[in-house]
This record gives sequence, C-alpha cells and structure tokens, in this order.
Amino acid sequence: MTTWLRIMLRKGDNELITCALANTGFEGLGPDVLMPMGVAQRLGLSLSGGNAEVYAVRTASGIAPVYRLKEGVDVRVLVDDRDTPIIKLTPVVSESVDYVILSDRA
Repeated sequence: MTTWLRIMLRKGDNELITCALANTGFEGLGPDVLMPMGVAQRLGLSLSGGNAEVYAVRTASGIAPVYRLKEGVDVRVLVDDRDTPIIKLTPVVSESVDYVILSDRA
C-alpha cells in the first residue's frame, strides 16, 4: 500500500520539509529519492558540470529525461514520537514528476 511520509531533505545548508510517497513500486538503481525539478532547485542541486547521469525514461506522456546525481542528499522521516536516523539517498530529478518518491530500496 502506498504511504505518504513527512520527510526532511538536506544538502549542505539547504533544508526542505515535504511529503514523500513510499511503497509505490519505484525501483531505482539503488536507494534513490525521485524529486521534481523545483525541489532540486530549492536544495541547490546542480544538474550540470558532470554532476549527473542523464537517462531517457518512458512516462505516460512520452519520453522524458531523468537526471541521477552523483552526490547524495540527507533524508530523515519525521515522526512525532521519536528521532529517526538520517540516511543518504541518491537524488534523481525529473520534470515529469509532481511529488517526491522514495525508491523501494530507500
């Protein structure tokens, strides 16, 4: 069953609290976090300068580029009753997604 989680994303001094989908069946290449372009920009992630591998993926609206960055971001699931560990996930950025999605390995 797909689950919404409240998460914190951090890269350097940039931090963002948002919601993410988990258990969607998204099978990344590893522990990945798929995010819209706007989220990547707010975190200060750069898609240029050899910092990302570009893949073409088939979406419902056609073929779209997806950028898998070489450097990770810190991610923490936020819950009210306890602290949770920070994990390092590989950001995957796409203009064709509207939500942050955690891969099954994340």
